[in-house]
Amino acid sequence: MLFGKSYRKFFSARLWFLLLALSGAAQAEPLLNGISLHKELGRDQFWGALYTELLSSDAEVLLSSPVAKRMELKILAPEGMTLRRFSRMWIEGAAINNPSAVLMAQADNMVLFDGFFGGRFETNDHIVLSVVPGQGVDVVVNNTLLGNVPDDNFFALLLRSWLGRVPLSSGYRDDLLLMGDIDPNLRHRYLHLEPRLSRIAVVENWLKEKSTDPADEPEVTVAAAPALAPTLKPKIEDKPRVEKPAPIPVPAPIIVASTPPATQQPVKPEPVKKAVATIVAPEKENAEEERATITSQTLLARQFYISEVLGTIYARVSYPRRAQQLQQAGSVKFNLVIDDQGNIKSLKPIETSDYVLLNKAAEEAVKDAAPFPPLPEVLASSELELFVPIKFSLGNPS
Repeated sequence: MLFGKSYRKFFSARLWFLLLALSGAAQAEPLLNGISLHKELGRDQFWGALYTELLSSDAEVLLSSPVAKRMELKILAPEGMTLRRFSRMWIEGAAINNPSAVLMAQADNMVLFDGFFGGRFETNDHIVLSVVPGQGVDVVVNNTLLGNVPDDNFFALLLRSWLGRVPLSSGYRDDLLLMGDIDPNLRHRYLHLEPRLSRIAVVENWLKEKSTDPADEPEVTVAAAPALAPTLKPKIEDKPRVEKPAPIPVPAPIIVASTPPATQQPVKPEPVKKAVATIVAPEKENAEEERATITSQTLLARQFYISEVLGTIYARVSYPRRAQQLQQAGSVKFNLVIDDQGNIKSLKPIETSDYVLLNKAAEEAVKDAAPFPPLPEVLASSELELFVPIKFSLGNPS
């Protein structure tokens, strides 16, 4: 009898400690998985950091694990980041890295998310997007909670912009998948970068303005996927016809080359001049552009159109044989502006590889794919701006 009571007491104590440990683990602060620096034309834009309760070097594990996670951005660019550019980063990143069904399911949430922000971001501003299972996605800027998207799945949509097949820039995803193995000096620099007090007050004012002006609330319109305009064939003669891929999902822009057969004569590597890109000064945007709002209908029309344009471009990319023989690989990224008739209005590099052959092949693919379909009428715009990332990779892409 005494043995039975002692056993039950021992078992109860062990069970209590086990439950306490599990409770503590469930409430544990997410750990820093990786820090990455996003650059454009050699200019620092922002630090990105990924926190998670489950450290991993596997992107799919991080995307699918139902644990608390957090994405952080700390602005570094001296000119800051316009609200329009910030919005484009998420809208286009989602369009490239998510299937159409997910885009449609999350359209209203993206509209809600886009409407939280009240102005441009300045140097040292701190943006935090966090999810706790069952509590949705909190959006915080400079320690001020701007709102909540009541759907845990929305976080995965955003995270795929960083960890999907087409991340923001070359190497960006890899640095987020380090499982906490981060240089101590880098960790120290990142953690001690804090927003200015004046900016904290500005963001708090965003919230006050929205609470007093109902007109600033984003319009949420449930709409079916918009019909895309028929594709126009490029006006290029004596060129084989290429069957276009389905608009969504977009094929990953990773052009994989096999190692040249052993029977070929070895080619001596020749010095290749590094491509020099002109740094374009950031364009100032007026207040109207900064505060432009979206609806789910215009959002989907824009995302589907971007996906179709990128699919057309990727179908035209050809890995130069000479570049393969010289073992040249790298990433190229353009800022493309299309007019309402589908013609190229502007094409500027914002990231270049170290090799002229690859940079030229990427640029030719974009130009060869034009003209594109006319812009969807629902956008009611004279032009559309988008990023075009292209990666040339030898062997199997990661």
